[in-house]
Amino acid sequence: MRLFSSLAAFWRNLFRRKAVERDLAEEVDSYLALSTDSKVRAGLDETAARRAAAVELGGVEQVKEQVREVRFGYFLETRFQDLRFAIRTLRKSPVFSLTVILVLGIGIGSTALMFALVNSLLLRGPAFPEAERLYMIWQKIPQEDRVSFSPNEFTAWEKQSEVFQQMAAFTGTSLTISGRGEPDLVRGQMVTPSFFEVLRAAPSHGRAFLAEEGIPGQDHSVILSHGLWQQKFGGRPEALGEQVTMDGKAYNVVGVMPEGFDFPDHATKFWVPAALMGPIFQEHPDAHFLRVLGRVKPGISPERLQSEADALGRRVTDPADKTERRFLAIGLKQMLTGDLRSPLLVLLSAVGFLLLIACANVANLTLARAQARRSEMSLRAALGASRRRLVAQLLTEAGVLAAIGGTLGLVMAQWGLGLLQRFANVPELSGARIDGSALGFVVLASVFCAVIFGLGPAFSGSRTNFQNALGGSTRSTSGATGARHALVFAEVALAAVLLIGCALMLRSFVRLIKVDPGFRSANVITADALLAEDRYPAKPQMLAFYRNSLASVRHLPGVESAAMITHLPFGGNDWGNGYQVEGQSAREPNAVAQIRPVSPGYFSTLGIPLKAGVDFSERNSENAAGVAIVSELLARRSWPNDNAVGKKIRYGDDWLTVVGVCGD
Repeated sequence: MRLFSSLAAFWRNLFRRKAVERDLAEEVDSYLALSTDSKVRAGLDETAARRAAAVELGGVEQVKEQVREVRFGYFLETRFQDLRFAIRTLRKSPVFSLTVILVLGIGIGSTALMFALVNSLLLRGPAFPEAERLYMIWQKIPQEDRVSFSPNEFTAWEKQSEVFQQMAAFTGTSLTISGRGEPDLVRGQMVTPSFFEVLRAAPSHGRAFLAEEGIPGQDHSVILSHGLWQQKFGGRPEALGEQVTMDGKAYNVVGVMPEGFDFPDHATKFWVPAALMGPIFQEHPDAHFLRVLGRVKPGISPERLQSEADALGRRVTDPADKTERRFLAIGLKQMLTGDLRSPLLVLLSAVGFLLLIACANVANLTLARAQARRSEMSLRAALGASRRRLVAQLLTEAGVLAAIGGTLGLVMAQWGLGLLQRFANVPELSGARIDGSALGFVVLASVFCAVIFGLGPAFSGSRTNFQNALGGSTRSTSGATGARHALVFAEVALAAVLLIGCALMLRSFVRLIKVDPGFRSANVITADALLAEDRYPAKPQMLAFYRNSLASVRHLPGVESAAMITHLPFGGNDWGNGYQVEGQSAREPNAVAQIRPVSPGYFSTLGIPLKAGVDFSERNSENAAGVAIVSELLARRSWPNDNAVGKKIRYGDDWLTVVGVCGD
């Protein structure tokens, strides 16, 4: 019953305020009338009795305020009053309000944007169950930190590993989809059947690959990305079991991955089984082009994993391979975000400084405004408002500004994220979202800003002087002036730190763009061409197509030169293998290099200088397997005190004669 009475009183105090105030006024008036009558009967005249009753009461408004303070729901009631008054006051100062809101919007918005990126890319990690148990395995050699695996190496690791629950391998590929609208060249992945099981990622429709689909001849299955399923099959569930023609071969659609799944990169549109014993892999069984992914057993520490990886690597490596190498186990989260971690944290720190500068700027503005309102505060205090009430009022105004600024910042962050995803060439950004965590961050940032720029001015502005109120004085006190000077100093200091950091980053960027990559990229365009095996079943037909296409391109208007290469520089599809120098001792370790088959004219097209020897020619292109052009770095390492031209290196099973040395 008591709870019901309290709730009824709360409802009445909050939503029937006029009636409550009317009852309070009537009660106070009734008390004054009774007190006046009592004093009249005691012998005072009516005027003196009324004055004595009022003095005894202690002030009508003060008594009313004391009654209000003990009401149930008074706190919310006063907050609503402060909120209405704050909105009314800020509407009377549109220039001040809009300036503060814009400054806060920029500060909170930029910080919220960076938090969304850090949260999406660094904090959340890969969206796989128990992602902390997923590791990428790499080989490390003196010339390169991350070397992938060959088919033979992966097979040995998969059979003998004791720390991994499961392992999978994958490599990028591109296939032309035909028969469903315009032919499309689409990027995908060739994966071992255990790939999805290692990730614990299940298709939204259909099934994952079966173990037998990794056997040569049974590997004509495909799992589509959600986007490719929508594009080529219209999102029809009946697409499962249908066939799609890729590079002239029919593949059975067995599954569709959920929307947003695109591992290992955002360009991946399909996955096909990798039959490691098939001809496409056994043609180069020792070439390093397979990336290896493993899920460790429960309870395996990173230290033990690293130790076991090194031991297993030494155990399965061919004793004839003298290459010095180590084996690295790197967490999948670190692999996916390693290149972005430092830049994101630096940018987050920078926008954090920007937010502090914005808070200091707004605090200075609100402090100056509080000094201009000292007469108003003094009059309100004279009418009965306590200092606590004045502080609450000023903090409410700061809260309103921070809330509107935070809302604007959230809109700006969403807009900025869309621009970044659209124009920045960073595929990892496509998964970033303004989610609940980012929204919570905006709320906390808004509260932080309200406290930072509102607390000082609130306490300063609530110090009242009745004589100043009567005289209309708005002169600043020495304390307020000192606070404003301190805020200006803080703004300058923070801005200086930010500018110095920006200058250092700009200098690093300028140095970076001045680094010579070793080739000329200006006015150079590229195109991909993959040939279907049903139309070009043998090597002579393929070579004829490429030769005729290259001749046609060279005769196009405006084309100075043209050439072909299997993998573009910095394209991320580098095949590496150990090589042996003629005359090398059997005890010496093999070095590792990357190989790119190119056509004659490649070096001149990209402006890569030949330091020694000659370029490839059409005369020896048919016999290109017997000649090679090496980089200056390889020449210095292999023949430090001799001319590399005429020397021989063994790459795989073939001996290649060096006919030229190109610039690095």
